[in-house]
This record gives sequence, C-alpha cells and structure tokens, in this order.
Amino acid sequence: MRELEQEIEDRLRALADDAPPPPDLSARILHRVSVRRRRRRAAEATAVTLAVVASIGLPAYVSARPHHEHPAAAATPLAPSIDTMAPTATPSEQPNSVTMVADPGDIPRRLPGGWILSAYGVGPDGGVLGVGVKYASDGTEQEDGRLWQFGKGAAAPATIASPAGLWTAASGDGVIVWPEHRDAQHDFQLLCRSGAAAAQQVGDRGVAADTGGFHVDRDVIVWTDEGRHTVWMTKGCAGSPRAIDTAGYAVAFSYPHAYIVDATAPGEIRQLDVVTGATVRRTLPSTVTRDGTVQYAAGPQTLSYSDGHGLVVIDTTTWRPRTVSTRLPHSKGLNGEQTTLTAGDGAIVYSTRPLDGAPDTDKAVVYRTDHPKVSTLKGEAYTKGKWLIWRDHNVYRLQDLSND
Repeated sequence: MRELEQEIEDRLRALADDAPPPPDLSARILHRVSVRRRRRRAAEATAVTLAVVASIGLPAYVSARPHHEHPAAAATPLAPSIDTMAPTATPSEQPNSVTMVADPGDIPRRLPGGWILSAYGVGPDGGVLGVGVKYASDGTEQEDGRLWQFGKGAAAPATIASPAGLWTAASGDGVIVWPEHRDAQHDFQLLCRSGAAAAQQVGDRGVAADTGGFHVDRDVIVWTDEGRHTVWMTKGCAGSPRAIDTAGYAVAFSYPHAYIVDATAPGEIRQLDVVTGATVRRTLPSTVTRDGTVQYAAGPQTLSYSDGHGLVVIDTTTWRPRTVSTRLPHSKGLNGEQTTLTAGDGAIVYSTRPLDGAPDTDKAVVYRTDHPKVSTLKGEAYTKGKWLIWRDHNVYRLQDLSND
C-alpha cells in the first residue's frame, strides 16, 4: 500500500508540469494519501505502544489527532497527573455545569443550493467558518469545497474562497487563514485574507498537512512548515514570516505562547514567547510527546491534551496538571470519527463527529476551569476566546461564556 500511494503521489506531481488533472482533484487525492498515511502512523504507534505495555507493564497512551480521521481505539489510561478531579456521575445529555443560554445571534446551518454548514470552529468575534456538506443515502459526506463565513448577527453567509483541497480554516482578529493546494512542490500553502482585501499566501515553504499544522490567535499566525521541524510566525496577512524554532512542531498557540514538541527531546515541550523569543522548557510524559497523534489546545492560562479517552488540563502559570475525570464521547462513522480539542478563555471542549454516516451522532464535552463538573452536549462544539458554539439540530447555538 505504501508503494501504491507513493506511485500515485509521484504521478500526480509529475503531471502537474505537463498536463495536470483538475487542481481540486489533485489536491483531494494528495490529501487523502496524507490522511491514509496519518491513519497508518497512528495505527502503527498504537501497535508499538501496546506491545511495549505488554512487555513492561506500563500504562499506555493511545491517542487521536485533533480533527483527524481515525477509527475508534480501545480506551487506555492517561499518564498520571498531580491533581485529579473527583469522579462525576455518568454524563447526561444535557449540560450540568454550564447554563446554556442561546445568543440571539444563533447561526443557521442551511446554505444556498441545499448544502448544510459544517463548522471548522468559532472565531474570537463569535463568527463561524465552515464548509458546505451533503449526505448520501448511505451517510457518505460530500463537501462543496467552499469556505463559508457566517458572522455573528449576519443576515446571510458569505463565501470567502473555494480553495483546492480545503479541509480546515481558522480566524483571528481581522484575519482568516486556510490551507490551499497551489503548486506542485508543496501539498498545501497557507492563505490569509484580511477584510475585503484579496487573499495572499503566507510563507513559501508549505504547511504541515494536519489540523494542528497552523494556529491563529489575535492577528498572529503560527505554523509548522511542510518539513515538520521549522515553526514560523507572522503578524497579520502582510507581515514578514519569521522562523521562531528550527527543531520542533507547534502543537498549540495562545498569544503570546507557542507550544512546541521536539521529537528528539522526549518528555519536553517548549513554551515559546513569539514576541520576545523567550523559551521555557516544560515537561510532559514522554509517551505524550512521542505520540504524534496526541491533540493539544492552548488557552490564555491553560495547555490541554487528550488521547481521545482522557483529558488533561495544565495550568500554565504553575504547570500543575489536572486529569478531568469524565468519560469522553465517541461517534461511529463509516470510516471512524473526527475529533477536535479547542480552548477558550476559561473553557476546554472535546468534540467528536462521525466520519461519514450517522451525522447526528456528534457529541461534545465542555470543561470549565472554574466549575467542578463537566458538561456533555448532543452535537459538536467548539470554543475560542469568550465564545462557545454547539450544534443543535439545524443551527449552531452561540453563547458568550463571560456572561455566566
């Protein structure tokens, strides 16, 4: 299978200089190849970890990359932490620690042409970015390939772009950022748009083809290039890209701190101030930093990570970890599930939705750092800044958590 995928990729790249297939077709195939490779790497990592556990009797850490397509894995314990929350009751299907009060700016999911908005996340202004989807009779998902923005209080959604190979997007203060297949030398480059100005490419060395490959907070963009060991940053769409780390992968970012994992330094994560360049070397279990499929999210004073079965939240002012004692939800699609981990000013959200099939089986867990319990929601959910959105049938409910 490796040889077949490599041959397909080589032929597509060769055709790009002569008689290329339709750009969107090429990008989608290249992306599917990279997805299959990430699935295989995750499966291989799981097999190796379980083999080590069987031989030496240590707890395993088997995980899922944020918003990556992956089959559900068997539950395994997280590495132990200093502070563990008291066990809670089995999560109900209604929130029990956050009073959900829908904002008047709720966002309808219906798009022109019968498409339905599938969110990539919520922005710092309460707006939502996403792609249009339809579902076949067997549950297979089809995307319209257009990046949509539905601003808080907007009367209608707006089309931002129709990027080749679109698979995610993010927004900050006045900027919208997404990956796009643009040239034969790179799978994806980063595009950035500010206001009504035309989109422009950010950097020229590509971007790692993972949802964690780039991050946006305020008007600062942090990303890992296609080589997967150089981290870059720029301010705004027109800023000059600057390398800030040449031996790692940026797994999370909350201004001004980027969190960088270095495969050659197991058990270490670097907390790098993108403004001053100051770096603090922090510790994490080596089983976490070695696993390239672990998902991370950063908030103003938190760094969280999850293996899809457990959630650990670290107070970055003290580096004190807390294992959130709750059972994370899973969804069962035809091809597994997609999971995300997002962090806001005082909330962390773990969300799952099926990859093809049973689209209404998505669920989410909301953990508030100032609440003793965890909320479970029917429907995917995301947080950024003070905002929380969650799917409620054919709308995304929007809540300002700072009003709680």
